[in-house]
Amino acid sequence: MSRRWTHEECLERFRAGDRRAVGRVISLIEQHDPEGTALLGELYRSDARAHRIGITGAPGVGKSTLVNVFAKRLSDEGQKLGVIAIDPSSPFTKGAFLGDRVRMQDVKGGNVFIRSMATRGSVGGLSWPAWLTAAVFEAFGLNKVIIETVGVGQVDVDVQELVDTTCVVLQPEAGDSMQFLKAGLMEIAHIYIVNKADKPGTRAMIADLMEFVKMHPEVEGGWTPPIVETVANEGQGLDELTEALDAHRKHLEKTEALEEKRRLRIRRQLKARFFHRAKIDLWNRPSGTEQVEAAVDRIQQGANPLEEADRLARQLLAGERSASEVEE
Repeated sequence: MSRRWTHEECLERFRAGDRRAVGRVISLIEQHDPEGTALLGELYRSDARAHRIGITGAPGVGKSTLVNVFAKRLSDEGQKLGVIAIDPSSPFTKGAFLGDRVRMQDVKGGNVFIRSMATRGSVGGLSWPAWLTAAVFEAFGLNKVIIETVGVGQVDVDVQELVDTTCVVLQPEAGDSMQFLKAGLMEIAHIYIVNKADKPGTRAMIADLMEFVKMHPEVEGGWTPPIVETVANEGQGLDELTEALDAHRKHLEKTEALEEKRRLRIRRQLKARFFHRAKIDLWNRPSGTEQVEAAVDRIQQGANPLEEADRLARQLLAGERSASEVEE
């Protein structure tokens, strides 16, 4: 078994461009090891400006295939990028099923860093480690960071908080046109990608999309989402996708929306970190567990659940100790 690197060794290797150091920092972060956040704290670069791209959409629309061929295209052009592939969590181990890492073996290595991560129960499709992993990739000096979400439907909207450009992937003959009236996923897109565009129904879907865009003409700062057709398994439409992504990035820079977007991102990250720490420091401490169980007992005995929830919140925030802690 290899010796674990010291803090200074990991920093030195990371700064020297050692890919293994990148994986080490991310692994520590996923394990919620304080060493991971300590390393990121020293490696973090406020001047890091990778273009963050979100790829989201319902399951089965070809997100992974699209990310695979697009990542290979960027790598062949000499760009360095990181891919965060969010996979479903195992209900038993809470780990990722690693489907995307298996599917992307042909682009692994070289200029591409791939990390499969579990949703870990996150309703919006992203977990806290995914936020930090994007920062690790930026600190390593990557040009682009692609986040592919697990694809959980209309609630899969958290990705917009992590990226600069959100791409919503659709496919013909999937009933997607019936979803246009629903809020959420369809309304966060900066770019619509109609994948499998060689299938019947493509023209009808694009017509529906164009009508939808007319109803919602501007996502932010005067930007009107373009519609890009792709056939990912044949590599078709990548030029158009690249042009759309570059155009949106330039639009953000021209309108100064990019800095505002990043400011909002920092605010959301602070909020996410706050609730993450609150869960650890309040909910999971021994006294918190006892107070939760006491509240459950009272509710089972007929107490008002809403009143008990408010009471529990006050107890945890006030830092009340359990009887066992008082005796100690």
